Amino acid sequence: RAEVLDRIGLLDLRGTTAIGKALLAGVSTFTSGEKVSAPSAIILLSDGRNMDGTDPREAAREAKRLGVVVHTIGVGSANPAVASR
Repeated sequence: RAEVLDRIGLLDLRGTTAIGKALLAGVSTFTSGEKVSAPSAIILLSDGRNMDGTDPREAAREAKRLGVVVHTIGVGSANPAVASR
C-alpha cells in the first residue's frame, strides 16, 4: 500500500486531462480490438474532469465490449465548488 501511495505522489498533475483517450490507450495494452481472453482491468485515478479527446463514456463502453473492467478512484477536493472548476 505504501509503495502505491508513494508512486501516486510522483505523478505530474498538470495540463489537460484526456480520460477517454487514456482509457483507450490502456485497453489497447490488453487487446488489438478483439475481446480479451484473460481477466483484464484498468484502475483509473481521476478528478472526473475530461478536458480533451474521446468521451470517457464511449471509451468505457468500448472497454466493456472488449471485456476490460474499469475501476475508478476519484481524487481531488471534497468541496464540490472547487472540484467543478
